[in-house]
Amino acid sequence: MRNLTVNGERLWASLMALAQIGATEKGGVCRLAARRRWVPLRSTHPT
Repeated sequence: MRNLTVNGERLWASLMALAQIGATEKGGVCRLAARRRWVPLRSTHPT
């Protein structure tokens, strides 16, 4: 197995952008996968 590296700044920026999708008033998130507004999330962050 080769050594892998993680760009910490890029990872953090991606997580913070993801946190904006479905953000709740109390600081959590709610992402119901069936909602149309989550389609961009599913297409850019595949499981």
